[in-house]
Amino acid sequence: DQQMADLKASHRALEEEATHDPLTGLANRRLFYDRLQHALRQAKRHGSKIGVLFIDMNHFKEVNDVHGHHVGDAVLTEMAARLVRSVRESDTVARVGGDEFVVLLESLRDRNDCYTAVRKIEESLGGESNLFGLGLELSASIGQAIYPDDGLTEDQLIHAADAAMYHIKTRLSESRQKTLFNQ
Repeated sequence: DQQMADLKASHRALEEEATHDPLTGLANRRLFYDRLQHALRQAKRHGSKIGVLFIDMNHFKEVNDVHGHHVGDAVLTEMAARLVRSVRESDTVARVGGDEFVVLLESLRDRNDCYTAVRKIEESLGGESNLFGLGLELSASIGQAIYPDDGLTEDQLIHAADAAMYHIKTRLSESRQKTLFNQ
C-alpha cells in the first residue's frame, strides 16, 4: 500500500536526519555516542580494547575567512570522504562540530593499532585537494585515547582524546609561530 510505503520512507528520512550530519552524511554526535556505548559494553564483556580518535582540522578558520563558507563546506565534505576511506568499514567516523571529527576504532589489539589508524588518516589527508581550482592542503591534529588505558567511560575517552589533540595542536601552533618569528 502506497501510504504505508510513504510513511516508512518518511520515518527512515527522519531517523537519518536525527543521527547523521546533514553536510557530510557522517554519523553525528548522538549516533557516535550510541556506538561508543555499545563498543564499550562489548569491550568490557570480552576484555578487548577500543580506540577513540579526536580530529581537528588545521587552519580551517582561514579557509572559511579567505575563501568563503561554500569552500569550507566542500573542504569538510572532502575531509569526511578521506576519513571514511582511510579507516576500516567496521569503524565509525562522525562529525561532532564545525571542523571536529571523531573516529571509533573497535577490536584493537594495542595502542599500535591506534598509531596505524592515525598514520593512514594522515596519509589520506596528505597532498592537495583541488576544490574549486584552489590547491588547498588538508591537514589535521589527531589525538587518541584507548580503552581501558586512558579511560573507562565514553566521556573519559572523548576527553582524553580531545586533550591529546589539543596538546598536538598547541605544539603545532608554537612551532609555526617560531618559524614565522625566526624568518
